[in-house]
Amino acid sequence: MENADHSSRAPTEIAKGELKDAFYTELNGVLRQTNSRHIKILMGDLNTKVGSENEGLEHTMGVLGVGIRNVNGELLTDTCAEHDLVIGGASFPHCNCHKIIWVSPDHINKNQIDHIVISCKFWHSLLDVRNRRGADIRSDHHLVLAEFRLKIVANRTKLNHKYKKIDVTRSSLKITLRKRELKHVGKKIKDSYSDVEENILGFKAHQRKEWISDASWNEISHRKELKLKLNLCKTRAQKSEVHKEYMEVNKKMKIWLRRNKRKSIDEQAKLAE
Repeated sequence: MENADHSSRAPTEIAKGELKDAFYTELNGVLRQTNSRHIKILMGDLNTKVGSENEGLEHTMGVLGVGIRNVNGELLTDTCAEHDLVIGGASFPHCNCHKIIWVSPDHINKNQIDHIVISCKFWHSLLDVRNRRGADIRSDHHLVLAEFRLKIVANRTKLNHKYKKIDVTRSSLKITLRKRELKHVGKKIKDSYSDVEENILGFKAHQRKEWISDASWNEISHRKELKLKLNLCKTRAQKSEVHKEYMEVNKKMKIWLRRNKRKSIDEQAKLAE
């Protein structure tokens, strides 16, 4: 798997053409340098809408994208076509609420602008791509999750040269006779470990950060509840009202956390003196 750190931020749709050309020129340069046998994964906030029209791009994307392709979407699909990449978010059947990544503060504009792109060769290893609206990540973007499964195949040629096959015919009788004995011993070992874990070592309890006050933890819980409530709202008016409350609680929580942190640092400084 190829891992390249790309620090440039993808330009928005209203950005100047020079910025877009510079970004995709650099991106194409990075992709050309990667080994064709490696798994190439491109992901992040690419500020692109690819839409659902894939005529001539059948090997690059499906027909399950959201919205209408914009200029940035054209640049992304051209890049994917050149480097044999597939856009995962436009290829899996989900409700639009599970595809939309960004929602404007007025809840009018809803776009799928964050993407996960993978090498066409490993397309079947990508099992699913969708958002996780319940993740409270303090962002106007939803978390995007991809399910990936890779089957690793052993190189039989090298194994045959390195290792020789063993004829186990003679030992089959002994293995059969000891099978029940080993099973019984294995169960005893497992029970011993379980007994030590539960009665002697015990289980490690989840520890909260000591410098965060109980009032701050209550606000964090309140914010999570509002996040869930926001996702369940049906009308735009309800979403606007709940979103306003969510932002107020989020702002208050940030202030309290800064105060808690500052208080904790002051106490540690006094103790050090």
